[in-house]
Amino acid sequence: MQSRWLKKSLLLILNLNLWAQQAIFQNVIGYLAHDSLQGRYAGSIHAYKAAQFLKEQLQKLGLQPFQGKYLHPYTIYWITTTKGEGTFLHWSNDEKTITSQDFHVAPYSAETTLEKVPCVFIGWGIQTGMQSAYADYQLKDKAVIVLEGVPSGVSIEQKRRLVRYADALQKAQWISRSGAKAVIVLTEKVPDFKAQVAGTQMSVPVLFLSFQETQKAFKLAGKNFKALYKNLQQSYDSAYYLPLDLYVSLKTVIKKEERQDYNVIGLLPATNGNSGPYIVVGAHYDHLGVRDSVYNGADDNASGSAMVVALAQYCAQLKQRKYPMLFAFWGGEELGLLGSKAWCEDQSLPMLCYINFDMVGRLQKKVYLQGCGSAQNWDSLLKTIEVLPFEIQADPYLPTDATSFYLNKVPVLSYFTGVHEDYHKPSDDIERINFQGMQKIYTHATQVLRLLQSGAFIPRYQSYKGSSSHRRSRMRMRVYVGTIPDYQSDVKGMRISGVKPGSPADKGGLQKGDVIIQIEDIPIHNIYDYMFVLQTAEPKKPLRFVVLRNGKKITLKIIPQPR
Repeated sequence: MQSRWLKKSLLLILNLNLWAQQAIFQNVIGYLAHDSLQGRYAGSIHAYKAAQFLKEQLQKLGLQPFQGKYLHPYTIYWITTTKGEGTFLHWSNDEKTITSQDFHVAPYSAETTLEKVPCVFIGWGIQTGMQSAYADYQLKDKAVIVLEGVPSGVSIEQKRRLVRYADALQKAQWISRSGAKAVIVLTEKVPDFKAQVAGTQMSVPVLFLSFQETQKAFKLAGKNFKALYKNLQQSYDSAYYLPLDLYVSLKTVIKKEERQDYNVIGLLPATNGNSGPYIVVGAHYDHLGVRDSVYNGADDNASGSAMVVALAQYCAQLKQRKYPMLFAFWGGEELGLLGSKAWCEDQSLPMLCYINFDMVGRLQKKVYLQGCGSAQNWDSLLKTIEVLPFEIQADPYLPTDATSFYLNKVPVLSYFTGVHEDYHKPSDDIERINFQGMQKIYTHATQVLRLLQSGAFIPRYQSYKGSSSHRRSRMRMRVYVGTIPDYQSDVKGMRISGVKPGSPADKGGLQKGDVIIQIEDIPIHNIYDYMFVLQTAEPKKPLRFVVLRNGKKITLKIIPQPR
């Protein structure tokens, strides 16, 4: 009788605990992924509201402020381009001038003023190799007009091949390297660019112009844009070239605004008074903001933030904690791991390990346990926990905040349930979250943390020398080099914040802090130029890199490997 009562009591306690975790998941995701938070774009008032909400969750659980505060600010810069306020676009021939209204300056555009630049139209402007199909004189000192996207009338196979090189930014990259004075992208609907976190600006102005305004400008040049566009839809000509009896005058205005964004951090002291090393548990809370609509980011990464809150509650109730713990919510991850990178560069704390949760709300068949190659013995621990199916992945160089810690020689473990059809789309909403799956991941993570806090397991950092194989790569690269870009560097060139041990970059002599200024004969002004070269590079074909190191030029030979 007593045994039956005990079983019922334990079952009731278990059910109450499960209910409590589900309530946390529902509450945190429901708040962060609500339309009113407007996608939590880094540096916005909505991201600040999200940070305040997460701070309140930590306070309710009894966590202490870390180093005297919960909100840890870091500086970012917003780029804003607007219609009006000095920006203009005029078209002229020898007889008449007209002004375009429906256009927008791209956020990666240069800020400049141009007067009466001759125009050429190059159709789709897709180049699939490192060298363009145009002679230098054809585009040099011209305003190059190019269509957005790919032709609709080509075969599916050709469309798949072309779309890899069809992004407007990619087109602007190679056109600018051809000596053009400006790039004007023709689009059916002009994008409403919101404020964006500053990266590196291009060396030429880039503007998006509507088809309706294009028709007016082409008519001034004696051309029928609608007829040209209809014909161009049926095929692709890599060397299409149409000089226009048309000149453009323009001015682009770029506003650079300093903003504060925040990491949110709470402290759970060790119960034995131990001052370190720390176990850090974290997730990013920012998302993509508002584009064509609100991007709520329920899975990416309100789910990870909710998991961290739930685990903070669990660890706060542990009677024995051998190590102090930090529970952190990072800003600016979507823009290049900005929050975690800023925090890691500013800290000298001893850390036992970092455990990350990024997109853990869409469990299907298994969870991916990433970054296990960062420690000699993660595998041996994880294989003892049989809560749900999982796949161990070794590579610690991940497109998430775990990388910021691994670059500082901290063992990392990152939970991830995989990419899905709603990834980085407005449809990533709370209705599609798998809450039962999150519960299973929570149970797995509590067992990992319990073993770490008992002292029964200590992860041992190791240098990972395997190849990179991100499951969420945001770049379509054919080759692997092993550089880690510094996304907010303001230098001319492409500064690297690290290289992966054993990678082609490492073997070729690239070092942290190097600024890549040239690859072969192609100048590298920014990360966009660098990405273009890698997208067109051949595996195992040596490339000559010219870098600045401590103010001196150094030439290196890098042999990219196939992905």
